[in-house]
Amino acid sequence: MPGFVAVMEGRYADALPHYRRFLEMDPKNPFAIWAWNYVLLRNGRIDEASQAVRELNSEHAGSFLAQLGTALFHGVCAEPQAAQKAVTDELRAAARNSELLSRELTHCLALSGETEDALYWLENTVRIGNINYPFWSQHDAWVDSIRGHSRFDAIMRDVKREWLSTTSVDYPATAA
Repeated sequence: MPGFVAVMEGRYADALPHYRRFLEMDPKNPFAIWAWNYVLLRNGRIDEASQAVRELNSEHAGSFLAQLGTALFHGVCAEPQAAQKAVTDELRAAARNSELLSRELTHCLALSGETEDALYWLENTVRIGNINYPFWSQHDAWVDSIRGHSRFDAIMRDVKREWLSTTSVDYPATAA
């Protein structure tokens, strides 16, 4: 969990040791491999991430995590056609009710220049409950291509309102 919190706060380097440990604890776990790939990509460690993607595709070929890891890898590497090809109809169907898959489809599609599709998946991940306003509005460079779009701005107004309604706490000025 500390690694995930670091990612959501934009502290990607701080997440590395946590995800490395997760992978070391369970090296065949497809989610551990995917998460390691993810944090490597967030840190610009493309060569190492390519190894993780190869492992996903050899050990867990055809899985949603292999597809998603491949799409993210190609999106980060500015290979939009390869990223789009990795986003299958089956992956989209699985993402409809998954915050994680919806969030990462948003990234894949934003990175590959699919603005409308990326905004659709952003709306979906928000619908499911991802209202992390600081992440989307400040920390997440993978959505820079859609940031400033009128639809993105409208989504962020709703996300900010929800974020503030769940995080604002009134503390007494002095202890009772």
